[in-house]
Amino acid sequence: MAGREVRRYVDCTDIVTRVPPPVFGYGHGGDMRYVDRKGRLRAAAPSPRDVLGDRAMAFLTYLPKYGWRFWRNVPARSSADHAPINYVSALLGRR
Repeated sequence: MAGREVRRYVDCTDIVTRVPPPVFGYGHGGDMRYVDRKGRLRAAAPSPRDVLGDRAMAFLTYLPKYGWRFWRNVPARSSADHAPINYVSALLGRR
């Protein structure tokens, strides 16, 4: 990958973007592009503190609105944010 431009997109609470955890010397490649809890693509990567705050607010607002309707929706925000449509919508600015 040397000499190639690599971008890594992270949608707020998407659990897959945090696997594997940063242990044993593993690290994600590329410059992180962050999609916040409202579906907006951030111009610059936020600080780890801002990401944690954004994720906390996402969980707090998702569960009362959607989590209880488990037969119609994804009960966990971390699974819902993994849907490809969320990434496409953010990249196209349509959310």
